[in-house]
Amino acid sequence: EPSAIMPDRHEDVIARYCLDCHDSETSKGQVDLEELTFDLGSNVQAAERWQEVLNAINAGDMPPAKKPQLSAEEKTEFLADLSETLVNARKFYADTGGEIKMRRLNQREYANTIEALLGVRPNVDGLPNDRAGSGFDTAGASLYFSSDQFEQYVEIARAALEQALVNDEAIPKETIRVEAERGRIRSVKGVQDQLATYHDVAKRSNQFKEDLNASFEELGFRSAAQARNAGRHANRVIPILEKYLQRPEVEHGTIMWFVSGHGAFGMNTPHIIPEPQEEYTIRVRAAAYPDVPARFHYIEFFSINTQDRKAQRTLGWHKVRAPIDEPEIIEFTVTAPIGETTSFGVRNRTHPKGSKNDAKIYLAKGMPHTPPGIWLDWVEVERSGRPAGPAPEAAEIFSPRPEGQDEKTYAREVIKRFATRAFRTVEPTDDYLDKLVQRFEANRAKGQELRESLLQPLSIVLASPTFLYMVESTGSEALTDLELAVRLSYFLWSAPPDAELLTVAKKGKLSGSDELRKQTSRLLSDKRSDRFVRDFTYQWLGMDRLGIFPFNTLLYPEIDNAVMESSREEIYQMIRHVLDEKRPLKDLIKADYILVNDIMADYYGIDPVEGHEFRKVSLPPDSPRGGLLSTAAVLAMGSDGTRSSPVERGVWVLKHILNDPPPPAPPNVPQLDRIENIFQPARDLVKAHQEAAQCTQCHRKIDPIGYGLENFDAAGGWRDEEVVSEGKGRAKKTESFTIDPSGALASGAKFEDFNGLRNIVADRSDDFARNLAEAIIAYGLGRPYGFSDHDLAEELLKKSKPSDYALDQFIHGLVQTKTFQSK
Repeated sequence: EPSAIMPDRHEDVIARYCLDCHDSETSKGQVDLEELTFDLGSNVQAAERWQEVLNAINAGDMPPAKKPQLSAEEKTEFLADLSETLVNARKFYADTGGEIKMRRLNQREYANTIEALLGVRPNVDGLPNDRAGSGFDTAGASLYFSSDQFEQYVEIARAALEQALVNDEAIPKETIRVEAERGRIRSVKGVQDQLATYHDVAKRSNQFKEDLNASFEELGFRSAAQARNAGRHANRVIPILEKYLQRPEVEHGTIMWFVSGHGAFGMNTPHIIPEPQEEYTIRVRAAAYPDVPARFHYIEFFSINTQDRKAQRTLGWHKVRAPIDEPEIIEFTVTAPIGETTSFGVRNRTHPKGSKNDAKIYLAKGMPHTPPGIWLDWVEVERSGRPAGPAPEAAEIFSPRPEGQDEKTYAREVIKRFATRAFRTVEPTDDYLDKLVQRFEANRAKGQELRESLLQPLSIVLASPTFLYMVESTGSEALTDLELAVRLSYFLWSAPPDAELLTVAKKGKLSGSDELRKQTSRLLSDKRSDRFVRDFTYQWLGMDRLGIFPFNTLLYPEIDNAVMESSREEIYQMIRHVLDEKRPLKDLIKADYILVNDIMADYYGIDPVEGHEFRKVSLPPDSPRGGLLSTAAVLAMGSDGTRSSPVERGVWVLKHILNDPPPPAPPNVPQLDRIENIFQPARDLVKAHQEAAQCTQCHRKIDPIGYGLENFDAAGGWRDEEVVSEGKGRAKKTESFTIDPSGALASGAKFEDFNGLRNIVADRSDDFARNLAEAIIAYGLGRPYGFSDHDLAEELLKKSKPSDYALDQFIHGLVQTKTFQSK
């Protein structure tokens, strides 16, 4: 049999060139080669470590440049033997391992499946966060199930069943309109009265210094100083409100702006309690004032739980383009959490929590309010209403009881129909059905109505292992056609198969190569495949980092919630476009176009784009945009909210584009913010890490990439100089440093600027394709990419290369493999 053991003659090579840094005592980079077995077939961890050794030597990373190097003969012989041994080891592990574990539905798959069954989306906030680990949320090993979760699943299922079934009364269609001026003038006058009191307090401020009476306490202040501050605030704001009330347009509407200390002048609708299957259309009549920053021409829609004022949801944005003398009507369709007392509203664009809002930003500039951007006439909410009876998805299962049929027989038929659909690939047993019917009869004996008596047994169905797990039969290696249909639909839709896919599977045709390709293409063209695009992309590109640091909005006032959400959406739209148009994978690194909506076009300074929908926009030849490296989302992930981080950006490119992730940082490395002299450009600041011997080897790969991205500031805007500030108030010191974006990769390839760096990275599309292949395998098979998957990745690369690594070919390539079609 082929040997998976490295020849003993190479022990001397390891001892002479490697153990100085990688013995058991030193273990530099957490790599110990002294104890590494030469038998790659003894355990897969040893084989994976040898693969890392091969990669490091091939890349020229090891031995380090300042250390003795292998002779050409030694290197050739060592790499030849190691490569052959690794090939044999992969064959061995492919025959003995790499199986796909039976796994539980993750949180989002569970919610999608309930929605497909019942037509209502459950609240799954209480379930485990399946993205807590470093891998994909489809990895079976991390999708555990504990006994206490059973009750959670039963409770969630019962709530969803009640929403789907208990709809005896129809909800009529209804429209509620609120005139913007109604309440706003009264509110402003009330504030004026309050401020007038503060103003009077300010006049008596000298008295507080001399007379320790309780007058300021009687007015609700903790101290005389607080009273004086309130008075100063009153002196500043009273004239603003007086001018507001004098403007003729506020007689029939309101001006949307932020006033320091008084929040946003927006509009809220009356309270509504949303019902299942209801949609709401919010309409506003509005117009835009000229000559203000573009941000202030947008309306932000939101909802608020009136029982918990902190529970707000931002629903979206629309730009107002109509002039004051010709207002326009804007519509926005939304849903709301079922059962919550909800109020919808409109306001100016807001900033993320933890950052300063517009009122504070403008106050820091000496302006007590933001520019008036929008005039609002009225807001109305139209309830779609709904008919009486169960949701359409549930109506077939819970059909009315036929005349003359006894309740027990009816209940059994309902439970069986429901369990058969819920279990996907397994028929419920008679014994299982008997036990659930007994639950039904016990509930009826307690006086519960027929339909209510069914809720408990049906809830148990939705909390059973056969529903919660991807159950596959035993006895053969290959999946049945029905099991293949389930695996395919959860791969691309994160949901159960639809009627067409089930029909093809039940006829035994799905496993045929042509039919499988046809169905895969159909699923990819369906809107439900957006779930794959979003969830795979979010995890593949590490987008959980976006928003982890609040931005310093005094420095970057433009990066608000609208930009943050739209920049995230831009990434998804790029992936969707490359997938649908079968574009080369290289387009994700370098392209002469960009996918943007009006918000991102404004942010990037691109010619006006009308509408909130994302669309392809061609770029001029000198534009730095085009591709992931120049997107606001990727660049923001490589910053701390105040300054760009060449290290974080370099690590991201190595990990997600070049498929060469650096090892974890060694312990006891000082953070950059602990270095005394931080008043220097980021490029010089990063060099402090390279002074430590344990850091140099990795940072010579990481940092140059980050240097090439330094023309983008922390928020992704283009700059030629980096402005660094230190201190506060009058002691604040500011200096500008000319950015040097040049560098050289570890391979020796040199670049002078961002365009040069991007060209070099784009030329390494083979590395990007391998990164994608490994990620698709891990996501699609429900287990981490491992040593035994090397040949499978090579197969995907071989199949997709003729199409310039078109994304859909990776998907088709994986689905067509024996591995995907096996248990």
